[in-house]
Amino acid sequence: MSRSNFRKSTNIEYTYRNSKLPTEIIYYSIEVTSKYLHVGRGEDIEIKNDVNLSNDTVSRFVNGENSVFNEIDKTISIKQAFSRAGGKYVIPGGTIKGAVRTRLEMSLNDACYIVADTSSGYSKNYIKIFNPDKKKGSENFSKGKICPVCNLFGNMGLASRVSFSDAILTSDPKSYVVFEKIDNEESGTEKKGEESGTEKKGEEYELVKKGAVFEGFIVIRANGIDKGAVYYGMGIRCENDKVEYRDILLGRFKYSNPDFGRVRFKIKNNNDVCKNIKDFVSEYRPKDIREDWK
Repeated sequence: MSRSNFRKSTNIEYTYRNSKLPTEIIYYSIEVTSKYLHVGRGEDIEIKNDVNLSNDTVSRFVNGENSVFNEIDKTISIKQAFSRAGGKYVIPGGTIKGAVRTRLEMSLNDACYIVADTSSGYSKNYIKIFNPDKKKGSENFSKGKICPVCNLFGNMGLASRVSFSDAILTSDPKSYVVFEKIDNEESGTEKKGEESGTEKKGEEYELVKKGAVFEGFIVIRANGIDKGAVYYGMGIRCENDKVEYRDILLGRFKYSNPDFGRVRFKIKNNNDVCKNIKDFVSEYRPKDIREDWK
């Protein structure tokens, strides 16, 4: 698509992108309020230090002898690791942005949903909780005014005006990081095999415990209403001119297990949070979905 045709198809006059919006850095924290939080990076395989393999066992394993597989299994430990970057425990910025955006999209009647196929793009639990409109898909620039969430968070062919850094765990990992085995439908394990009658143990997960705090920042090119929208998506409200911080869902098992995936955002460096949220609410009249997942 040529640049001139792109301008026509996006109806750019309906966005704030032609105005000179200031760029601001907003610092925030995330506190874990559920028993556990897991944001995964996949499997970690560790070699147990207290188990040694004989040369004969290694040779038979290399030659593909099935009889030694059980012995090999005893030497390794497989765990579902928590996300890390630079050796630190983190919640990736993309994960945070996705959670905030989803919350905001579910709050606005005129927002679209960023999925390619709405018949399979949502989990059953997601549909049960949020009841998304299946007639809505990704933003179509040719149909008129751009969805306010797309205008701020971006879409295919439309750059985002808000960027979330990774949030780094600032609490002591020795006190707040644990390993637990989890039996959960979402983990793909079964508590008991109906035909074999054997019990299957859950996978071991690296978890961050309640009370742990992560810290990060947002780079945003926006006006006060836009900032209010981001805060609203973070679960922040303003009641009687006082800021109220509410839990939102984040991470693994958040729909299937209430012991997981509840976090609370706090803004650290903006004295206009209440004003920004009020301006956003006045402009868009969002619906409060606080009770939908409880």
